[in-house]
Amino acid sequence: MNVRAVTPTFKISVGLVMLSISIFLFAAFLGLVPDERKMALKARAVIAEAIAVQLSEFAGRNDPTGLDKVIGTLAKRNREILSVALRRANGKLLASSENHDAYWKNSNRKRSTPTHVQVQLNNGGSNWGRVEIAFKALKESSSIGGLPVNMLILILFLAAFSLAGYFLILKRALRELDPANVIPERVQSAFNTLSEGVIIMDPYGLVLLMNNSFVQIYDPDAGNIVCKRIDDLHWLRWSDDVNNHELPWQLAIRKRKSVVGFSIGLRIASGEVRSLVVNATCIKDGKDNVSGVIATFDDITEIEQKNDDLNRVVKKLRSSKKEISRQNRELQYLANHDPLSGCLNRRAFFEQFPLKMQYAHRNGLPFACMMVDLDFFKKINDNFGHSVGDEVIATIAEILKSNGGRYGLVCRYGGEEFCLALMGTSPDEALAVAERIRKQVIAKSDIWPQMKKPVTTSIGLANLGEKNYQAIDFVNMADQALYAAKEGGRNRVVIWEEMQARASTAVREPESEPAETVALAGNQDAPADPRRAFIDKLTELIAGSQQHGRKLAVLQISIDSHEQYADLYGDAAGMDFIRGVSSRLSGVLRQSDTLSLLSDDQALATSSIIDTNKFAIAISDLEDIENVPGIINRLTGSLVSPIPVGGHLVYVSSSIGVSVCPDDGVDAESLLRNANLAEKDAKKKVRTNSYKFYSQEIDLEYQKQFRLEHAIRKAMEQNGFTIHYQPIIDAQSGQVTAAEALLRGTTTELRGVPIQDVICTAERAGLMPYIGNWIKRSVIRQVEDWLDQGVVLPRISINLSSTQLADSAEFEELVEIVSEMRLKPHMLQFEITETSELDNVESALKSLHKLQKLGIQFALDDFGTGYSSFSHLKLFQPDTIKIDRSFIKEITDSGQDAPTVSAIIAMSKAMKLNVVAEGVETATQLSALQKMGCDEIQGFFIAQPMSGKAMFEWLQMFSRNDGLIFPRHPAPAQFASTAERADLRRAS
Repeated sequence: MNVRAVTPTFKISVGLVMLSISIFLFAAFLGLVPDERKMALKARAVIAEAIAVQLSEFAGRNDPTGLDKVIGTLAKRNREILSVALRRANGKLLASSENHDAYWKNSNRKRSTPTHVQVQLNNGGSNWGRVEIAFKALKESSSIGGLPVNMLILILFLAAFSLAGYFLILKRALRELDPANVIPERVQSAFNTLSEGVIIMDPYGLVLLMNNSFVQIYDPDAGNIVCKRIDDLHWLRWSDDVNNHELPWQLAIRKRKSVVGFSIGLRIASGEVRSLVVNATCIKDGKDNVSGVIATFDDITEIEQKNDDLNRVVKKLRSSKKEISRQNRELQYLANHDPLSGCLNRRAFFEQFPLKMQYAHRNGLPFACMMVDLDFFKKINDNFGHSVGDEVIATIAEILKSNGGRYGLVCRYGGEEFCLALMGTSPDEALAVAERIRKQVIAKSDIWPQMKKPVTTSIGLANLGEKNYQAIDFVNMADQALYAAKEGGRNRVVIWEEMQARASTAVREPESEPAETVALAGNQDAPADPRRAFIDKLTELIAGSQQHGRKLAVLQISIDSHEQYADLYGDAAGMDFIRGVSSRLSGVLRQSDTLSLLSDDQALATSSIIDTNKFAIAISDLEDIENVPGIINRLTGSLVSPIPVGGHLVYVSSSIGVSVCPDDGVDAESLLRNANLAEKDAKKKVRTNSYKFYSQEIDLEYQKQFRLEHAIRKAMEQNGFTIHYQPIIDAQSGQVTAAEALLRGTTTELRGVPIQDVICTAERAGLMPYIGNWIKRSVIRQVEDWLDQGVVLPRISINLSSTQLADSAEFEELVEIVSEMRLKPHMLQFEITETSELDNVESALKSLHKLQKLGIQFALDDFGTGYSSFSHLKLFQPDTIKIDRSFIKEITDSGQDAPTVSAIIAMSKAMKLNVVAEGVETATQLSALQKMGCDEIQGFFIAQPMSGKAMFEWLQMFSRNDGLIFPRHPAPAQFASTAERADLRRAS
């Protein structure tokens, strides 16, 4: 037992109890304590004498009846008496109670015993007889250690109650003798001025003095703890030494020196834990004995809390920074590499390739470029499926990367064509590498036993000599050698330098005989109708191809960047740009190919070539259609480097559509039409310089779009659109913060069509401005009606077409709508889809910032799905970002999208942006988003999109006097009950 745990009050109380017991035992020893046995015997003697007197009286009167009655009464009334009898001196029994002989047979007939008492009766000095009384046996008293048990019980009773009494009396006395009362008031006041808590205690931890600061730390309502042991408070030891359980003042007493900066916790009366720093110093008397301890307590709870909060924020920011950095690295890798092969894509290749060329030329190092193409790759896809084709592509890529060396560049140039750049590799070494690659590809064919013939490659090789080429020209040299290898029979390596030296290895006609150009703007010899001239030439080529059993391809190339350049610098500069493009294209075509510049309007045969931006190319005498991707790659490769026009360098972006004779048509009109459809489909791809082969699916898709456009126009005429609303709520409190307005079609033709398809078709048809203005006016009017009926929706969110920001006329219409509304500007929010592309970014940004100055809010919708999420944040500077629903599906702790969503939320918090999670459909998703700190949520878990009437009823259902909120204290992740959600679905 810890001696310090026993208070002085208790010690004194125990001492007094021991003193009282000693006095009691001494009194018993002196006989001052009554003996129960002696008292019982004395009482029996008195009873016997009284009975003898009564019986002698009845005997003297010779009253036998009275004797029997008295004896019977005595035996019945006194439980201690077993029997009574009157016997004459001669032994004759005059009167007795029942069974007297049985009780008396064991008696000592000469003298009385404690159980058998005899009282002699004399008559005139002679013995007349005697009274015999049989008593019950006296109870034998047990003893422990020589003391009777009853005495021990008395001692224990005396000890227990005297201990309690002494303790309470002493405690009350000590309270009355409070040491604080003897301390001068000025000393106590001086202690109270200290901001730190101060306690003076004796060596046993009994508090002698404390100031108000410690009272405030512990509990102002708990009262004074003077004369209490400080050790009895709820201390939490935070020492690194798990075996050390000493408190700082105990440590100071044991070591007899000061303890400084001791961190400890104190659980105060309210249950809160306070963090304290304690300094303890011993107080010594004149003999150097410890007479007490003075301890100071500095409350650092708020500082610790702020440090913890700061550490959590720093940790979260570091985690977010790491996650963002990791995702940026992943995005950068995805942006620079082909996902199937892991090789560089063409854009990344042409960023690094010129730098390596310049370094090699500047330092006199050999440099080689190799174009590698898979032979008959289309047949592999057609015969064995695209999965096998993908395996072949990936295998070739691994072979190229293993032969590229440390400083090599491997690029998937397009389709089944690769480009390999070798730094520091001599021409002979480069040729050896090319041959090794070709042989390794053949050797790897064993992987695909289903192929009867081995996989082969054709390779074109160009070496950089003393002449310094442009990067694109050097690649084209290797590409021309590749073309020669394919024309020469495939499965071989052709060196460009040797090809130039030996005309017999060249597959192209001499440079002096470029491809035939049918029409070019500004050419005096150009026919009046370039499209008709091309069709006539194409008809001849079709006849020749059919006669020789060869295939023919028609390519329609749309120069997407022409219109923007012509708008900036004029039509004349635009035509110069087109001439430059034509020159580049002609340079890589054969003499037998035909190049024509078409009118921009393909639907009409016209002689006008103003604003033209499309080329048509007829490639005849094709042995196999798989050669077309290689030709397209050469065409687009010739346009990679910018074209110098009027002192400017203009970069070219294009879209290419391809139709094949006889697969896609056997007449010129059909082939040109189908190439046009394929080119339009190629424009849908995000990347530039994309191409698309015509297919029946494309034709069906455009027929579907035509019917859909007709249905949209019909719906506009017949009021066939309506607006639905989906609530947005605060993720933490459940308060309704906003709603998103969503377009819905009500006509029979539009009812089953995804609304996104309707919007995309309307935008392509130029109908979206009219529909968009109708949506904005209808939604604003609806929210104003709700406001008039006493229901306030804090914010309404409307999707905004990107063209409405870029087009000045449409923007003026938008400003007019905003200026006419009665809603406050902050109640209106426009959503811009991240994946939407703007033709005029500068104009769109100006419009956006004008609306923001008016107080209109902007949200970036579908965040994370676009090709440049962070650049959109920088450009648009939105107030809100909406995380796309595709990320929310796998938002659980084990889901793969959880780190991404967490990083987006953390980044948004750092940028002070509001975050909305779309597509929340389960309680698990909501719980995860709440933990991540998401601001708002939207999805079917809360409510499905509903009509304006249903939305009004929904808002009323959850309305309160101070706003539109869900019921207080909602169950986690369940703001509305199942029955309520079912009612809402029926209402909507």
